[in-house]
Amino acid sequence: MNILVVDDTRVILEAISDFLQLEGHHPILARSALEGINMLGQIEIAMVVVSIEMKPLNGFDLASAIRSRNIHAPIIFLSPVKEFRDLYKKELDQFDNCAVIYKHQVSAFIELLDTIKYFERKN
Repeated sequence: MNILVVDDTRVILEAISDFLQLEGHHPILARSALEGINMLGQIEIAMVVVSIEMKPLNGFDLASAIRSRNIHAPIIFLSPVKEFRDLYKKELDQFDNCAVIYKHQVSAFIELLDTIKYFERKN
């Protein structure tokens, strides 16, 4: 499955890419939301894993661009903040078919895999 992975931190981007490859997925990497937006329409994307906190465009900007192109792939947001539900409630309420994972916890990769499997079953 093609999974667009967008994060401006190279180490995190590479770690997620390696993990997804080990699980049999095909990660497509972008180092910014703008780079991710430019990839839309070039390849078929089954799922998106995106960091919320990036500049100048953030993960919600990318998600808006994805939905504006009628791409309904699940979006998994990676949050640098544990209290993401309260902090990003307004933004998250705008998107369907999405989930959020706190990316700085030891179990983040397990949670990411579980979330991917959930969306595979759901869609």
